[in-house]
Amino acid sequence: MRKRKQRLCCICKKRPVYYNNGLLWKVCKRCYHKQVWVHRPSIMKARKMGLPTPSDDELRAFRLSMIARARCPRGKLKEVMTPAHDKWNEFCERLEGPEGCNFQMNSQEVTWQCGGGTDKSRAKAILKSMGNMDIKGSMEYFEEHGGCCDCEILYNIAAPLKQKLTP
Repeated sequence: MRKRKQRLCCICKKRPVYYNNGLLWKVCKRCYHKQVWVHRPSIMKARKMGLPTPSDDELRAFRLSMIARARCPRGKLKEVMTPAHDKWNEFCERLEGPEGCNFQMNSQEVTWQCGGGTDKSRAKAILKSMGNMDIKGSMEYFEEHGGCCDCEILYNIAAPLKQKLTP
């Protein structure tokens, strides 16, 4: 039986991965406690006192941004694309349009172009053209929330959000 290569932390790229952190990211114990866990005690204290706290999705997005911040050199911070991001609507419009899946209504049926499977090449290209975006962190967020391909990002992440916002 062949030994597998040990996985290393995605932040420091030195130490082995800490699996008991409840995250999908491959982070070592030291980086987890230094970068990700830092804000958790204050959130728990706020919940006990009945103060408003961020939702779980906002916390996941925050943790992704912390990991992205740790990956990037100082001064070149990249942002993770989530529904809470300022450019989310622009991203969805571009992914729906000819640059992305190219959704069209043809004789009472909707057609679109998508590679299917785990192909997110159109979303990656759009994020790359938007500049200053953490593409890897954004793809992890999309996969975590059911966006395995370009069209599923719109159907599983953007569409439920629109349904919540409209009365």
